[in-house]
Amino acid sequence: MEQSDTTIDRLPRWDESPSHVAAGPVRVEELAADRHGEWDAYIAEAPNATFFHRSGWMRAVRDLYGHRARYYVARESGSDRVCGVLPLFAVSGPLTGRALISIPYAVGGGVAADDSDIEAQLVDRARQEADQLQVRYLELRQEPLGEHLTVRDHYFAFRAAMPNDPEQVLGRFPRKARAEIRKARDQFGLTARFGHDLLETFYDLYVRSLRRLGSPGHSWRFLSRLVKEFGDDCIVEVIYHEGNPVAGVMSFRFRDQILPYYAGIDDRYNRLNTSNYLYFALMEHAVGLGLRVFDFGRTRRDNIGGCQFKTNQGFEPEPMLYSFYSPRGAELPDLRPSNAAFSRTQDLWRRLPLSVAGPLGGVVSRWLP
Repeated sequence: MEQSDTTIDRLPRWDESPSHVAAGPVRVEELAADRHGEWDAYIAEAPNATFFHRSGWMRAVRDLYGHRARYYVARESGSDRVCGVLPLFAVSGPLTGRALISIPYAVGGGVAADDSDIEAQLVDRARQEADQLQVRYLELRQEPLGEHLTVRDHYFAFRAAMPNDPEQVLGRFPRKARAEIRKARDQFGLTARFGHDLLETFYDLYVRSLRRLGSPGHSWRFLSRLVKEFGDDCIVEVIYHEGNPVAGVMSFRFRDQILPYYAGIDDRYNRLNTSNYLYFALMEHAVGLGLRVFDFGRTRRDNIGGCQFKTNQGFEPEPMLYSFYSPRGAELPDLRPSNAAFSRTQDLWRRLPLSVAGPLGGVVSRWLP
């Protein structure tokens, strides 16, 4: 992987960039520590905002992984009204080098603003930041908003509307998926439970599942912090078979959407159709909460099995684009698990004891934003 031709000690410090910049009809300034509530109020209404734009995500990433948050707000000139936001994190690591990412550990990010002019000014602000700090690259996890950005299309997104009545949820699944869900429920007796008291059980499933895939997961402290930050908007589900936990998922609620995000499957019980039932039960629960959109998240284009599973559940793939800018034209890192450079590391990870994979995953995840 390409290394910078400028040593780290010659690069500007993360705090050398100005915190206040005039930007045409708006002024852009760094978010003050006592104004997170104002930020979240804007995110609750901004059309392009995502769950990950919320300030709770910023605090969890900042405090647990040590990445510096550089969150900017655009305000109308002559007033204090927020009209746009730009969340950035200054990230350093052996795989990324020095980078600005919006937003680490999230499928979404980038600029959210009232109109395209303000969007463009905030993107310019992000590019200026990248230039001033001489980072390897800037990554905005959103579709391109400017001609100076390059685009990657490594992922598909999967989203679908949900029925209005929990009783109608089973019927929205394709015929084969419906049959597998019925078998899981009626023949195998799978049941679902929801609650934050299940977090420890879920975490064990999560670590086991990722170890099987050869991938490090987040630390217990990080997932616990998400529950603390988001409360009822962080939903923990565990599926049981004869009293044994067999699958689980941590999901996020945002506006009228449910987003299953961190999942864990005990593959010893795959014959029970646990994955099918896991997401059926979650959708049923979400409809009962009054939610209307099931956001099945992103899946790598080269993950054929993952894409096929979501398609078989009645979701259609849509291209998911991310935007990049490299001040010095550096090659962008490829951090996808399918990168052949990671194959040996994945083999080693699969051999780790679960008691080691959990804590060590939290250390390694810092470098995989």
